[in-house]
Amino acid sequence: IAAGAGKVVYSMTLERFGNTIIIEHDDDFKTVYYDLGKRLVETLQKVKKGDPIGYLGSGSAVKSEAFMHFEIRHRNKPRNPLFFLP
Repeated sequence: IAAGAGKVVYSMTLERFGNTIIIEHDDDFKTVYYDLGKRLVETLQKVKKGDPIGYLGSGSAVKSEAFMHFEIRHRNKPRNPLFFLP
């Protein structure tokens, strides 16, 4: 789900990262979601906090756990998400 309201600035497959979604938020923040199983949003689409944006990836053959990667970026620099989560 979307971590916050914003505009999808990227929704495509990236080499080495798989299905990737980048959402642009206020104050030069972006959230990045990659290794998704399926994307549900398109580039330039507006989203609200909590909107479904994609499904988890299928996981590795060894563990078969669903997963994704999540990043918070401020001015295009990665930030520790622990400082932003409730």
